[in-house]
Amino acid sequence: MGAGHTTEEGGTSLLQEPFDDVLAAARRGDDAAWARLYSDLAPVLLGYLRGRGAPDAEDLVGEVWVQVVRHIDGFDGDERGFRSWVFTIAHRRMIDVRRAHLRRPEDLSPAEDLEPALPPAESEPEALRTLGTQEVIELLEHLTDDQREVLLLRLVGGLRLSEVAEVTGRPRQAVKSLQKRGIEHLRRLVHP
Repeated sequence: MGAGHTTEEGGTSLLQEPFDDVLAAARRGDDAAWARLYSDLAPVLLGYLRGRGAPDAEDLVGEVWVQVVRHIDGFDGDERGFRSWVFTIAHRRMIDVRRAHLRRPEDLSPAEDLEPALPPAESEPEALRTLGTQEVIELLEHLTDDQREVLLLRLVGGLRLSEVAEVTGRPRQAVKSLQKRGIEHLRRLVHP
């Protein structure tokens, strides 16, 4: 996709065109616009869902995308809001998968690799920067489900604390606390 462009808020968009233009084109059924949105979000969704231990994470990304396509006309917001909205859909689909698993237990093996989707985020803990993907996955398995989810949404999904709070339905302060405890736990594991 290239370097993207700077948004009015000062952040960098992964899309080369202004988000509003891409969104409007997608709503009109423009395949190229849908491809841009998908290529921006699918890799990070896949990483998030794999990190959460989703069985058939690729299929789940497809299910999330079907929901996005069906409900795109109901979305109202900017690019960051769109990313948050898509991760909310992914979060809810993951809950549905877990509930279905409780009704019909299967042998779920942990994710074998967390697909790197984007360059490391500036907020990524220094302790994780030097580790390989498999090492990070093994470390994440030592966290609580809530800590793992928050860190995956922050680091893989690139969401802000307020967006993670919205996606997970938790107060912002609880998300901040889960992130802090998760990072501290990871630091102790990496640097005992």
